[in-house]
Amino acid sequence: MMSGQWPQRHGIYTVGSSERGKSSTRKLIPVKNNQYIPQDNILIPEVLKKAGYLTCHSGKWHLNDDPKTKGFDVNIGGNHSGGPGSYYPPYKRVPSLTAPSDDYYLTNLIMDKTLDFLNSVKDQAFFL
Repeated sequence: MMSGQWPQRHGIYTVGSSERGKSSTRKLIPVKNNQYIPQDNILIPEVLKKAGYLTCHSGKWHLNDDPKTKGFDVNIGGNHSGGPGSYYPPYKRVPSLTAPSDDYYLTNLIMDKTLDFLNSVKDQAFFL
């Protein structure tokens, strides 16, 4: 979606390796899978940022290590590690987020920060 291209163009078919399950019972032959979007691939947020939009990424990100390198001004929780090791704090795989309490769901924290972003936008055009 971010590139407007089919996976055959950029080579990202799945998160991590396409070799899933036991090789002895695998029905499909895994294809080579890129874990990073090619640097020369232009994404929607890059185009919109150049057009004056404020851009925010919120949640999972599987295209490189940092959404801010691909056109996002704000990154809420996204990195190349995918889902966190635990949805409760401390969010070991999402070190940029800190929870207000020990029983706070990661999904709630990401939503709270996303709502903070939306409240800060005012009348500016934005992409979320």
